[in-house]
Amino acid sequence: MNAPKFTPGPWRLDDDAFGSGIYVHNDDYHGVDAGRGYLDRDTMTGFNVCAHMSIADAALIAAAPDLFEACAHVERELTQYLDAMPADETSRALRDTLRAALAKAAP
Repeated sequence: MNAPKFTPGPWRLDDDAFGSGIYVHNDDYHGVDAGRGYLDRDTMTGFNVCAHMSIADAALIAAAPDLFEACAHVERELTQYLDAMPADETSRALRDTLRAALAKAAP
């Protein structure tokens, strides 16, 4: 698996769409801040994205780094388990599903 190259977490929901203190109160317009610097202009890390999206979509985007790390952890544990139990086809299929998802997120 390739090491992820995306902005590390934390990512968070942020409905202050333009960093101006003007909060968006709209059911279909939300923002996500990403990275520890939340668009730190000194290091050029992090970003903010605002768009017409549901709160569910924005929450999923904000959770992406945590979800990636959770999947990577389970993939590592399943790989160790399968070293001892190579005949466990169910666990192998689960691990392969996780590897496919991780590869999609970290090309």
